[in-house]
Amino acid sequence: MSAIFGVVGRVSPAELEVMGARLAHRGAVASCEEVAPGVHLGTAAETARGVVYRAGLAAVLDVAPLAGQADAEALLDGLADGGASALEGAGFPFALAAWDERSGTLRLARDFVGQKPLFWCALPGGGVAFATEYKSLLALEALPVEVDLDAVQYLQCYKRTPPGGTLLAGIRYAPPGAVISLDARGALLARDDMSPLCVDVRPASEAEVCEELARRYLATARRFVDGQSRIGVAVSGGIDSLSIAFAARQGAPDAELVGFTAGHGPDDPEIATAARAMQKLGGQHVPVVVTAEGLHESLPLAIWHFEHPVGRTETMQMFEMGRAARAAGFDWLLSGMGSDSLFAGMPKHKVLWLSHVLPPLRRDLQEFYGLTQSGRKPERLLARCMDAVYFRGKVPPVARVQGASWTPEPVKLPPPGPEFLNHALVTNVNETISRSLVRLERPLAAFGIAFATPFFDRAFMEYAFTLPSRLKIRRGREKYILRAALRTIVSADLLNVPKGISRIPPDRAFASTLLELSRRYLHAADAARRGWFVPDEIRAIERSLARRHYHVEAAMRLWTAIVTEIWAEIYLDRRGERPAPETRVSRSRTERVIPRGVGSESGRVPDSRR
Repeated sequence: MSAIFGVVGRVSPAELEVMGARLAHRGAVASCEEVAPGVHLGTAAETARGVVYRAGLAAVLDVAPLAGQADAEALLDGLADGGASALEGAGFPFALAAWDERSGTLRLARDFVGQKPLFWCALPGGGVAFATEYKSLLALEALPVEVDLDAVQYLQCYKRTPPGGTLLAGIRYAPPGAVISLDARGALLARDDMSPLCVDVRPASEAEVCEELARRYLATARRFVDGQSRIGVAVSGGIDSLSIAFAARQGAPDAELVGFTAGHGPDDPEIATAARAMQKLGGQHVPVVVTAEGLHESLPLAIWHFEHPVGRTETMQMFEMGRAARAAGFDWLLSGMGSDSLFAGMPKHKVLWLSHVLPPLRRDLQEFYGLTQSGRKPERLLARCMDAVYFRGKVPPVARVQGASWTPEPVKLPPPGPEFLNHALVTNVNETISRSLVRLERPLAAFGIAFATPFFDRAFMEYAFTLPSRLKIRRGREKYILRAALRTIVSADLLNVPKGISRIPPDRAFASTLLELSRRYLHAADAARRGWFVPDEIRAIERSLARRHYHVEAAMRLWTAIVTEIWAEIYLDRRGERPAPETRVSRSRTERVIPRGVGSESGRVPDSRR
């Protein structure tokens, strides 16, 4: 794994050293070079990597470990000759920063879905800085640390950060699937985007689609595992992760296969189903138990790593999975992430589907959809009835952030018409995926673990949008065609196992832990001084969790407020310094001793072009 950072403008050697040190979990060997007067480019990697000079550019690259020198040079040739369109064919995730001395510009680029993160900021008095993680940017004393309260409010509503930005004013992320050009003062000069995905439905029978979809899936997965002697898989009870484990075994029949599953205990259906799958595949299974116990200790360091305080507890499960994978000697995992955005695999997609198949209820269902995504209260009568039935009056309003002016707007969806669901899915799909990656990329990267998934392959994504909406949700069943295609890959007895939700169970123990964390963080002096949240609104959410049967959305609203305050203490009060003391991050554990042979040699992130 690796990271990049750099500054165009005034910077001290000490600041550059801290910038590299804050990325050490991605690569312990940091180096920095002044490639032109006042232009410093740096890397943090497993081994010394340094600056690449090619086609009139000086560049640093964060790419998959098996992408070699020729691959890096090809990226830079494409950047120099063709811009973003020439980078579309890269068969591996990347982020790069290139200084063009001839034009005096800095170019930043990321792969299509933004699997590799990259942030940048203009510096007061002139200059620009970039880094894989923005905690590195906060090492620059000249950079003011100012919160964006509208972004904080957006986070409370959507449980993620807004498009293009962070919770810090002035720090933005380089857009996925694009090249941006900045001048030496940090002004944005140009943005060049890769071609977007488009709906291009083509006639084919269901049988033909199943056969072709399975063929493409196996071929894409095979490129990840070809020649690998050890393969780690993030596997759960869902069809996506089960299928990648089965595909890995088909592509590498003699490899050591190890599956890691996060759950709440041996009776967790996710762990039980994954264990059955790994037994069938002749692999080893490592269950990772994550519960509410230990969150007091785990959250500060985890949020330091995440940077985006995500309002979902599955990030903590992925965090501990990364720890377990590293302990077993891996530095990459296969994952089934990404299928939902292509094949309509989430409950919210079913609401959109219903709004299409039930035209008289369209506006009500779409208002209800907006409620489930942002907490915006519906105005129409039937939509309000849906709210009452679904939430049963157990969820207080989203906590307001005092001083913020942003409020959620009505949901913007494609107009009614043919392939409505496909058009809803494809709109800004790479941006949507990129912002969701904090749930997987950051927790794994905390331990130097990268990941690979067939669902991020550009050609596979394009094929997904040649399939009609009617095959994605059929008779109310999400991911219908993907499930049908995977029947030829996944063992028949695992195809119809009910999929659970990967998260810390919303039980009484979790509610009790949340209430303790709320007292510790939201009612503390620092929180009162900040004054972001209205105390009565926080207490209303707390009271809802005191009920015998509370709604999980109420828990997630309190969780989001808590992690926001922890983020503020780290990134506002301490300018992104790593929390101390450096204690073990949680009490979660593996249920069994890692089998003999696991951890015998390091796995590597495969080059998906192989």
